[in-house]
Amino acid sequence: MSWFGKKREHKLPKFPPNAASTFKNLCVLVPESELALLKVVCNKHFDQEQAEALVESNQYNFIESEDVQRTCTFLLDQYYRQTDENRKLIVGAVRYAALSEDPFDDHTFASGMTDDKQILNYVLEELDIHNHYLKI
Repeated sequence: MSWFGKKREHKLPKFPPNAASTFKNLCVLVPESELALLKVVCNKHFDQEQAEALVESNQYNFIESEDVQRTCTFLLDQYYRQTDENRKLIVGAVRYAALSEDPFDDHTFASGMTDDKQILNYVLEELDIHNHYLKI
């Protein structure tokens, strides 16, 4: 820890330039019914990504998508154990990762999920959960 606050290992991404602001705009509390819907939408999104990766015979994208989906599911399972501020971070991270139009398209580049993983790692660090970081 530094004198000026906690030294961060996982920071919000600076690239693409609007990633951090997009994430912050998605950080809101949601009612229980919307949380259940978010879980369904999240799983549907990643199931579709994984199916596309299989069609394209892209094992790398398949594994990346599985890892991100697993982390999103883990975070959603933590929702009710967290403070309201942390709940907002969880919702923002899951929405960001599951948005097909996030600022850095998951399929455009080989590192298309890097921004998603950076945001998820940032939230995991904020929640003081260190054993679930994603490799970047």
